[in-house]
Amino acid sequence: MSHIRTARPGWVLYLSLLLLLPGLALFTGGMNGPGNKIICPGENVPSWSEGEEVPGPMHPGDSCGVIVGGNQNGGTRSYEQQKAVQAHDATRDLWIGVALLACSGAGLVWTGSSVWRSRRSRRATSTTTSTTSDPSKDTTSDTTAS
Repeated sequence: MSHIRTARPGWVLYLSLLLLLPGLALFTGGMNGPGNKIICPGENVPSWSEGEEVPGPMHPGDSCGVIVGGNQNGGTRSYEQQKAVQAHDATRDLWIGVALLACSGAGLVWTGSSVWRSRRSRRATSTTTSTTSDPSKDTTSDTTAS
């Protein structure tokens, strides 16, 4: 356990700050949720387009031809199914963001407490060594007893 107390907190600080930015990005992205725009990851085929692909967000009644891994067809999804998939992805991003922010916060707290303990112990040792090493400040000797 002594290696934890004597470890330099610099690497934990850097790791905590490194986790902070992606955590914030995923958390805010997850908080926004799927939003009003339901985006098809493949070919968006609206119900009014007679089978032609139309760019842009999906609307109720549209179907989506999902393309997986380049040119492999992954089937079709309705508007409601695609909305549910995007809501699931947003929830997953939210929880990953929360986990990254929690790890980052714990690292920052550990770093702060480690630095605080280190400075406190240095002050305590510097005040005890300065008072005991100077004989003129020795309060235990009795100078009036002669």
